[in-house]
Amino acid sequence: MQMPSLGAIEEAEQLLGEPVVSAAVCTAHQMLRALGLPALAPGAGHLLSGACAQAPLPQ
Repeated sequence: MQMPSLGAIEEAEQLLGEPVVSAAVCTAHQMLRALGLPALAPGAGHLLSGACAQAPLPQ
């Protein structure tokens, strides 16, 4: 498994009431955005929930 933390991201978010990220989630987000794809992966926490899927990339 490439993203062992993935299963814990949403659970941690629910327990803490705050967005939670891991290096793997951030990398996946940036890779998808760099490819011009929406950063969307249901069940992978707030960053990949679609809320930030089309936000402009910093220049």
